[in-house]
Amino acid sequence: MNVSRTSAVTSISEISSTYKADLIDNYSLASALTVVCYEALITFQYEYEFIWQRKWTFATWIFVVNRYLILANMVTDLMPFSAET
Repeated sequence: MNVSRTSAVTSISEISSTYKADLIDNYSLASALTVVCYEALITFQYEYEFIWQRKWTFATWIFVVNRYLILANMVTDLMPFSAET
């Protein structure tokens, strides 16, 4: 009986530490997403001027894919966790 109680405590401890690690991961991702969104908002004026109003070149495509694919990836990574909390 004592062995099962010890394994139950160990199991609860593992669940608790996993939950804490996931929570820290989610908060880190949310804060990184906040910084990326803030940067996108404060630089959009220059992006519009130098990227969207010019002829599309390979460098333009690389910039747009890099900028918005990262943002989309971060949003989709965060979405499942916000539904659980």
